[in-house]
Amino acid sequence: MPNEPAESDFKHKVQAVAYPTQERNGIVWTYMGSRQTPPPLPELGWSLVPAEARQSLRYARACNWLQALEGDIDSSHVNYLHRMFNQEPGAGIPRAFAQTSEDLRNFDLLRSHGTPTLQVLDTEVGVTYGAMRPAPGNTEFWRITQFLMPFYTSIPGTSSMGSAKIWVPLDDEHTMIWEPSWNLAGTPLAPSDRLGRSGRVPASGFLPATTQPLSHWIFADNASNDYGIDRQRQKTVNYTGMDASNPLQDGAIQETMGAILDRSIEHLGSADAMIIRVRRRLLELLQAHSEGTVPPGVDQPVAYRRRGVQLTLEPGSNWYQLTEEMVHQVVAS
Repeated sequence: MPNEPAESDFKHKVQAVAYPTQERNGIVWTYMGSRQTPPPLPELGWSLVPAEARQSLRYARACNWLQALEGDIDSSHVNYLHRMFNQEPGAGIPRAFAQTSEDLRNFDLLRSHGTPTLQVLDTEVGVTYGAMRPAPGNTEFWRITQFLMPFYTSIPGTSSMGSAKIWVPLDDEHTMIWEPSWNLAGTPLAPSDRLGRSGRVPASGFLPATTQPLSHWIFADNASNDYGIDRQRQKTVNYTGMDASNPLQDGAIQETMGAILDRSIEHLGSADAMIIRVRRRLLELLQAHSEGTVPPGVDQPVAYRRRGVQLTLEPGSNWYQLTEEMVHQVVAS
């Protein structure tokens, strides 16, 4: 206001909007609600370990945030969209998912069966599901995935790393995805490993950022060049013909549905049980919020201590009860 005269009281009439913030583990959280005292921060696993034990990656997606998020809670798409044609044990497994013999075995069990049986349950702060695939020795391989209000997900990581995503809407048609992962032992990672899981960024990297809005963290392989599809690679190497980056392949499907999919033309099947339940839960909670009910988890930060896990169980086991202790472990015991 340098052009106002000294005696002007205009400065008392105009104020900039400000919001309370809090920093945790290298991320600044902003509270934009109506409470005088902000609610506590959610106790998400990656935010509770030392910053040196966490890795993080960001990338943008040109579609609605929920449309993008739903791909992360669909277990069986991995067997098709991310299929490598060489199905020999251990072949083509990204370094991010293959740290021990247990990880190699779990990945092979995951990709060996494309029609898992899903069981979906509500949790205190969202929805979870167990996806069961047959395993050798008359056992069952279970992958448990979490959806946490309002836009957090956690799929199973590895024997040593927890895995999560945050699906941040930039506007109705653009999303910023954060991928924080963390060492379950709580010990520091190598500096190179803190830049995100290996193999998640396509070999072509990111486009240079500009001063224009929505120009940051965009893969160089994108809609403008058909996501780098190589038809010869599609014949001989993998299902999509794209770089082996899962985020690139996911983005190609989610973005080419249109920025906001017309859901009235969908035909959802049994493999979409988690997506159906998450949508229903969101609608129920939005209705309750409009009637004055505080959304779940706002005042229960501990309820966010949930992560994706995977393990082999005996047939007929109660996967939910048997994995609850693992699910809540931020740092492995």
